Amino acid sequence: MFIFSKTYLRSVWVAITVVGTVSIWISATTYFRPGPTPLFLLEKGDLQDNVFWRTAFYFHVIGSCLCLAAGPLLMIGRLIRWRSFHRVVGYFYLNSVLWVAAPCGLMISPNAKAGQMAAAGFLLTGVLWWTTTWLAYRSIRGGDLSSHIRWAVRSYAIALSAIAFRFIQLALSQNIFGFQMDHDSNYIASVWLSLIVSVWISETCISRHRISGRSVASRTISRGSASWQTSATTKPLKRLIS
Repeated sequence: MFIFSKTYLRSVWVAITVVGTVSIWISATTYFRPGPTPLFLLEKGDLQDNVFWRTAFYFHVIGSCLCLAAGPLLMIGRLIRWRSFHRVVGYFYLNSVLWVAAPCGLMISPNAKAGQMAAAGFLLTGVLWWTTTWLAYRSIRGGDLSSHIRWAVRSYAIALSAIAFRFIQLALSQNIFGFQMDHDSNYIASVWLSLIVSVWISETCISRHRISGRSVASRTISRGSASWQTSATTKPLKRLIS
C-alpha cells in the first residue's frame, strides 16, 4: 500500500507498520525464551500441553512474523523495480502465508480467547488471508498484473490486521471512546474491527487509485525499466514470473 500513498501519508504508514511489526516481534520472543510460561499460554489451560495445538501456534507465530517482515519489501515502489528481488521476496511471502501462517492460524482459531465470536473472526481472517494471497499468485502466473496488484494489496492489508488488532485493543482498554468494555468484549471487538479496518483500507487504496496494470506499472516499475512501459502486454510479465 505504500506505493499508493501520498508522500505525507507514506511516512505515517511506514511508522505505524514499523512500530507495530517490532512490537509483535518483541512479543513473539516471549514464547521462545526460557523462563516462566507466557500469560497467553497459561490462559489456555490444558490446551498448552497439546502437542498439535502448541506446534501449530508456534508455527503461526513464526510464519506471521516472517510475513510482516516481507510484506513492506513488496509494497515499496523502489524495491518493486528490482524484479528479481521482488520475485524472490514474493515467493517467500507466498509460501509463508499459504503453508505456515494462515493454515496454522486456522488450526488454532477454534480455541481463541473470548469464545466463538472471536474464533469466527480469526477463522474468517485466516480464510481471507489465504485466499487473497493465492489469487495474487495465480493472477501474476496468468500474466494479469492488474489483478495481481489488487489481490496483493488485499493480502498484505489482512496481514496488517495483526497490527491493527493490537492498536484497537489498546485503544479500547484505555476507554478513549468514552465507554468501558470488559476484557472479552474488548477482545471480540478488536478481532472484528481489525479485519474490517484492514479490508476497508485495502479497498480504499484500490478504488481511489483505480489500480490497473498500466497505471501502477508506470508509477513504479517503468521508472527503472523501459520494458515495463508496455505492461499491458504479457511479455514483460513473463519475465517477472519466469
